[in-house]
Amino acid sequence: MWALAVTNGAAEFQVRDRLRAEALNVFLPYSREKQITSVMPPRTTSTPRPRVRHAVAWKNVARWPGYLFAEVLSDVDLNTVYGTRGVLTLVRGAEGMPALLTDSAMVAIRSGCAEDGRVLKTSELHGFSVGDMLRFVTKSNFASRDALVQSIDENGMVRVLVEGRLKATVHYSELTSAIG
Repeated sequence: MWALAVTNGAAEFQVRDRLRAEALNVFLPYSREKQITSVMPPRTTSTPRPRVRHAVAWKNVARWPGYLFAEVLSDVDLNTVYGTRGVLTLVRGAEGMPALLTDSAMVAIRSGCAEDGRVLKTSELHGFSVGDMLRFVTKSNFASRDALVQSIDENGMVRVLVEGRLKATVHYSELTSAIG
């Protein structure tokens, strides 16, 4: 069974590491986000118009800020989670007891993530990416035609170029690999 722990703000990753140090199985879904910062150098007389410099950094951001999942197999595990620095409480059910999720519920929650918890991009989930040649599998006007992937959005909608001339936007489930 899994418990949903509420953590101090922006402390999810530290709490995850502390719980792992206690030999608990922890799941923290996260994504990598690009952060761009601008730095304006000090103005001097030799440079009348200073050039703005940009720095790019990647940061791990929790999918659900302030929450993480911890597997609790016994009351000892439950007490360990409660006693971990950075954990405020566990989400509770109707009777005031910690609300526990089944393993099958966690499988569904984890389905869109890599083993380490990183949320997968749409192209990683569906096995194809921009530039791939695919084939329509649905019974439509495009049945058995080849299509070149131009873009994929986060909702699973794929923009394709059908047989090199017609553009269409379809759901990923209507496509399969053209090879084979």
